[in-house]
Amino acid sequence: MSVFALCAVLTVSAFADTETAEYSIHADSKSNITAYNDFVLQPAVSKSVSEYEMIKELRQYPTDTLKENGFSQKEITAIKGPLKAKSKYGNITYTINYDKMYQKNGETFLRTKMTWDWSKAPICLLTDIPAMTTSETFTKDSATAKVQYYAYGNKNKKTSTSSPKVKTANAGQGVYIKLSMGKNFDVSEHSYKEIPLSGSITTSWSVSKKLKQVGIASNYGHTILSCTPSVSFGRSAAIGFTPEKRCKYGDEAYMKATLK
Repeated sequence: MSVFALCAVLTVSAFADTETAEYSIHADSKSNITAYNDFVLQPAVSKSVSEYEMIKELRQYPTDTLKENGFSQKEITAIKGPLKAKSKYGNITYTINYDKMYQKNGETFLRTKMTWDWSKAPICLLTDIPAMTTSETFTKDSATAKVQYYAYGNKNKKTSTSSPKVKTANAGQGVYIKLSMGKNFDVSEHSYKEIPLSGSITTSWSVSKKLKQVGIASNYGHTILSCTPSVSFGRSAAIGFTPEKRCKYGDEAYMKATLK
């Protein structure tokens, strides 16, 4: 049984080479800064991860190791099966940036934004987790999320948008959403009618001390085999996802926010 055959039953996904690049999303060519309403973005940092490499990495584990980690024989057969050409898989790109950092009454305030975007619909459509945090003990004051859906995963056919509730972890020091990767399954087309391929989370943070600089980071967990994924936040803006062999991810998109 191929990976694709199993995806039809379980729905699976994958991981890849990572590159760091600074750029401005939809930036004005003169200012290199972008305005999203009142949110003026600094040049962003991005990471890109390939679903093909996620699945390829999982295939490298010995069968015994997969069994020890709870994989069924059916899943192992699919993992070890043939892959299609790398071009058939999409890349997930996620970014981090901020628009302002300031001090008031002995506190430091910060507003950050992460975005994510699939180059094409992923093979594995389970539950993904976009997440964001800081390197200090900032806690969330408020946060909003926006998710864009596309008809049958076609990047040229936007359909609906949603605003899922942003969840917190570590007493508000990390924010995330759990994203179901398909709505309204079409039996005749063997596909979801709506697939979320892009989105953003905007968060306002504060901490009860004066800081001039803080690290900020985003990451994206992509579930490739059936599980209930979760996210964790560590020191120095680290973001990880479990179970690691079923929910794959790359390095954090990381930058430093500086007091202006």
